[in-house]
Amino acid sequence: MTSDEKFIQAIVEKPDDDALRMAYADWLVDQGRAERAEFLRAQCMLAHVPEADRKALYDREQSLLDQHWREWLHPLPSLLDPPRSFLHRLAGHISRRLDRPVWLCSRSSWLEHSHRYDRETFMIQFRRGFVDDLSLPASAVLAHTEAVFRAAPLLRALSVHSVGKCEFEPLMRIPQFASLTYLHLSLDPGTTIDPLIRCPHLHVLRELGLSLLFIDAGCVQALVASPLMNQLTRLALGWFAGAEPVRTLVSAPTCRQITGLRLSWLDGEEPVHIVANAPNCCHLTRLDLWCGQIGDTGIEAIARSPYLSNLEDLKFGFGRFGDAGAAAIAASPNLPQLRSLHLGSRTLSEAGKKLLRDRFGDGVFLY
Repeated sequence: MTSDEKFIQAIVEKPDDDALRMAYADWLVDQGRAERAEFLRAQCMLAHVPEADRKALYDREQSLLDQHWREWLHPLPSLLDPPRSFLHRLAGHISRRLDRPVWLCSRSSWLEHSHRYDRETFMIQFRRGFVDDLSLPASAVLAHTEAVFRAAPLLRALSVHSVGKCEFEPLMRIPQFASLTYLHLSLDPGTTIDPLIRCPHLHVLRELGLSLLFIDAGCVQALVASPLMNQLTRLALGWFAGAEPVRTLVSAPTCRQITGLRLSWLDGEEPVHIVANAPNCCHLTRLDLWCGQIGDTGIEAIARSPYLSNLEDLKFGFGRFGDAGAAAIAASPNLPQLRSLHLGSRTLSEAGKKLLRDRFGDGVFLY
């Protein structure tokens, strides 16, 4: 084992110890890799400097990545194309929102289809000097497993998209998944989640995301009845086939320990009422509901709910609610902890927006 590998192994074994990372940075300087050391130190400093001083660090990080990304991501660059200017700007925007550098690359027509990630888009996030979060297609993960985890030895979050039926089973047999605390899977239509339920490598997983056309009650029942559900604290699901899958989810006792819940592409407004009236949602601190059909009655149901008093962050994506829903949220005594509110609606008047800003101040995000 080389000295470099020994340092990295020590950091893998004690990932929360920044002193080891600083010692590694000192060693990198001695080896003539001063810019890699600078990047690592800057990342570790971010959590300890005032917000006003972070811009210079962000800018320097992005500059260093522009120059050295192929070297620092070796051997991953064989999967990636050179970055494009639009992706650079988008990555910089995401970096600032996430408090960490983000790198976006594409192998095909991302710019021509900029409203979505296509099947060959890659996203990389760095945290405290190392790759922490990757988004890759299943084909790349399966074909380059060793390369991916060698380039990202401290990987904790992985999003795998375009997971075909034949790829799901071998994907869930990858032993390196044992280090993941976050996993998001975008499955092809008709795929069952049995390989996920049977996976023996997800002992430390705490956050799970599933995108599947369409999630039915049977799929949800299999998930909530599995041992995996007992260890999760955050869950993201979408697309839904009716309201019954949501009812199955929030009726399960294992839903009670979930603190962050994202439900996307809900089928109608009924699922919103189901969530609002679910006692098992009492520990939620973050709730994200995406449904173009959410109207004022859905918003009012959330505002009246006696079970959502722990909510700190609430998101409604692209609904059709107006001032009545805004007034209900702004006046609700049942949401005492709510600090961050994201609303997507084209029917809110300036008066409705003012009600929300008066209650939540800079914590309101309207789009």
